[in-house]
Amino acid sequence: MVEWFEWLRRKIEEFYEILARIPTPYTPPKGYIKVGELEDLSEFTNPDERLIRSDILKDVARKLAKYDERGELDVERTLKEIVKWIDKNFEYDIVHANASRNWRALAYTYLNADETVRLGRGICGELSQVVVKLARELGLRASLVRPQISHLAVLVEDPKTGKRWLVDPTYGLVRRVRSKIKLSRYAKSKKSKYVVGVITLDEFNKTTVGKRKKLGHKTVRRLRLKGRGEKLTPEEAFDLEYVFHCLKPIFNTKLGREMLIEVQKNGYCRRIFDEKSELHTALTFGDLVSSRCGRYRRSSDYLECVSKVWDELEKSKKEYEEFIRTVLEEWY
Repeated sequence: MVEWFEWLRRKIEEFYEILARIPTPYTPPKGYIKVGELEDLSEFTNPDERLIRSDILKDVARKLAKYDERGELDVERTLKEIVKWIDKNFEYDIVHANASRNWRALAYTYLNADETVRLGRGICGELSQVVVKLARELGLRASLVRPQISHLAVLVEDPKTGKRWLVDPTYGLVRRVRSKIKLSRYAKSKKSKYVVGVITLDEFNKTTVGKRKKLGHKTVRRLRLKGRGEKLTPEEAFDLEYVFHCLKPIFNTKLGREMLIEVQKNGYCRRIFDEKSELHTALTFGDLVSSRCGRYRRSSDYLECVSKVWDELEKSKKEYEEFIRTVLEEWY
């Protein structure tokens, strides 16, 4: 898994090197149309927007700031310090990322900046909120930006010089991008909520954190927790995402432990995967359940579908073990 992440990191870095040579720090997918453009990031300065309010991060911002010999903020050095701090203090949660990608079937929460700091874990959009908060606290203009489909980073602009940087906390990258050009926004249609390019925190909220109520109602339906759906703590929600990947709850909440027993009892989890050695299998299980079983309303139909997923996984495992055994016999 570590080797795969490093390979992906290199590919993302290559991708950003290409972006640095083109007019905007992102490229629209095929079929997307321009739905707007900005002259600059002058409207992205408020450090106290609801989604990024955090007293903890106010203090952190002051500690991470780097200044030159004239006492001016050294923006690039500061941004690199921010990325280092995030890399040291936060864990990219692959299970949470997989749940978010399959949000209709598996996701139970999206974190704001303060919750991300408190839990010390998150995914691209959540870590990017932290960067936005820190940058704005230091007087910089900063916005979430979607440089490609299914990924979020941050575009930072120095109000004094107009220089811009693309900051990706997920992969620990800080890259200068072209300045003094208009920032276009792209989408499938003018009514689409999913925009490639600069996006506001309100737009991000509507498609992520703002879905908590909907995710809460889903929790009530599936788990029959009357009155609990909209009151899940982030820790409980993370535990549910792990449990529905047939992994042990990461925060070991009471709800997580109870659900782990329940999913084993009703057959949803024939066994619990080992997070260290079987994480890839757990993610594959989550993907298959989401894509094949999410459409079923009745519990019996849903569990029957999940059972077929298990049959397929076990068959694949046996075929893989047989292949390895054959290879070893030929070699030795």
